[in-house]
Amino acid sequence: MRLIAGLLALCAAAFPLHVLAGPPYDTDDPAPTDYRNYEIYSGAATHQDVGVATSELPFLEINYGLMPNVQFSAHFGDAQQTAPGTPSAYGLEDFESGLKVRFMQETARSPQISFYPQVTFATGASGVGQGHGTLFLPLWAQKTVGKVTIFGGGGFDFGRDETGNGDWQAGLAATYPLSPDDTIGMEFTRTTPHDDYAQSDIGVGYTHMLGAVHGLLFSAGRSYGSQPHYRGYAAYGWFLGPANRPKS
Repeated sequence: MRLIAGLLALCAAAFPLHVLAGPPYDTDDPAPTDYRNYEIYSGAATHQDVGVATSELPFLEINYGLMPNVQFSAHFGDAQQTAPGTPSAYGLEDFESGLKVRFMQETARSPQISFYPQVTFATGASGVGQGHGTLFLPLWAQKTVGKVTIFGGGGFDFGRDETGNGDWQAGLAATYPLSPDDTIGMEFTRTTPHDDYAQSDIGVGYTHMLGAVHGLLFSAGRSYGSQPHYRGYAAYGWFLGPANRPKS
């Protein structure tokens, strides 16, 4: 376990993290949605960074258990971006999709590990979308010790534009259940320099289940380096599957 925690910590120090993540955290986990089940999240998110504020209101993320150990994900949203000296931009943001494949199951000695490639399509409105597609290729790992669950990893985000070919992104998180319905957590994320900008964040998260199929999710974070960055997330979650359907 010390080796696993050390490897995850090294990954977080060397790499960073992306938008499609394990709600409510920026850091993702390797556990795919159960086969034929849905995880649906809708809410609001905001990022404030060097005078630029970007908000999603609303967004919709859908995760579906396509087959055992395989999850299909899609992310839609309306976004608004404001910056000093420029008109505010508002409209549909870039569409994001991914396929999470777990190829190693967790055991008493080893973590579970998934490969989770994600693609962003340049479908966003002018001033809101990036104007080009991206491809994120991360690995995520997770190990539970007692009541504490540690997960993290990262990869390279290919986003070729005039500033370069992309950046490394990674994160490390740990969660702890306060009760059967309440869980708290903390995470660290890191993005390597891109366009003379690098980002290191620390954040906290909280989830509260409202019965078997509903939940509330919150997180907030800020940078701890010289470049200011603040983020917030609030969502309502639905967790649906064959076990939740009424019997005929």
